[in-house]
Amino acid sequence: MKFKIDKKRLLDELRIISMCIDSLAPVPAMSGVKINAKDGCLELIGSNGNQSMWSRIKEVNVTEEGDIVVDAKAFTSIVSKAQQDISVSTKGMSIVITSGKARQRLNGYYTGEYPDIDFSLPEIRLDIDMAILDDVINRISYAISTNPNQNNNRPVLKGLNLDCSKTYMQANSSDSYRMAMYVIDGHASSEINITVPYNALKNVLKLRGKQIDIYANDNKILFGSENEIFQTSLISGYYPDVKRIIPKEFVGKLEINKKELIDAIERTEFNLHENTNVIYLCMDKSKVMIKTDETELGSTEEELEKCEYEGESMEIKLNGKFLKEALNSCLSEKAIMEFAGSQKALRINSGFDVEDNYTAIMVPLREVKR
Repeated sequence: MKFKIDKKRLLDELRIISMCIDSLAPVPAMSGVKINAKDGCLELIGSNGNQSMWSRIKEVNVTEEGDIVVDAKAFTSIVSKAQQDISVSTKGMSIVITSGKARQRLNGYYTGEYPDIDFSLPEIRLDIDMAILDDVINRISYAISTNPNQNNNRPVLKGLNLDCSKTYMQANSSDSYRMAMYVIDGHASSEINITVPYNALKNVLKLRGKQIDIYANDNKILFGSENEIFQTSLISGYYPDVKRIIPKEFVGKLEINKKELIDAIERTEFNLHENTNVIYLCMDKSKVMIKTDETELGSTEEELEKCEYEGESMEIKLNGKFLKEALNSCLSEKAIMEFAGSQKALRINSGFDVEDNYTAIMVPLREVKR
């Protein structure tokens, strides 16, 4: 194998594909990237067993075809420090990387030691615009359970749920204390409900193809373009019926300037209670207050001005960090908060001045006598 390639083109692909590679893989070859030079192209494959990626770099100066597996971390490091375009050639079971006057040799693995990765298309096509999917991931991933010490008996909460049919598509995330939903402008060729692992979503955001096709079955989801394929195993198990969590009746509604409330929450963050930012929203028709408990450090009390509340007088205890994250995902300057009661879930939406398919649900903190 022998080829010459622009440093930046190769480095960009290596950095993306390395996200799928485990440098501590129990099988040594799996810590590597598989390189195949043929037909004027360079193909790269990386996998950790659950996530796999294939990419192709076109118009490469290939003077001798061949393939090899080399340590991904070491190869990426060598390429990143190269000063000029790179020439790569094999010498036995190693590759020689030449750039300018620098020459380095990196031992490799026989490609027969690398497992065959099945990149075949699953049966069900998901018709989603990637720009919309990027927006979904960026706006509702905050509610996914990422704490390794929580929800280990409910692994589906550690991923993004996609509930799809021929006419409807909704993305859901929840850590059991809060939930975020996004009704997607899209559909599937057949009904399917799948949960994509949180750590795979970061790789989805790195895909660069102008036209990316998405396919899924009960075992995996695949994102493919002309020169890139990324696929990941799914989290098995039944995802909770999120529609049942949404309150059907509300006794209070707060329309508030989003920035004012977020700023007020941030002014309470000096006063954490057991590493949690506990706040109280105290609301009646005359005023809306944000308060904290008295601690050794002190307390906060602030009246909010750019807001309007209607409904029953209420005091509700909330996790300030969770509320801030839910508000940050609203598109409008104003947010609408609807309350079913001081001990019941509340709903958060963008204001009426924008059309938004996002909804957040929060469960209040358990009230204790103050």
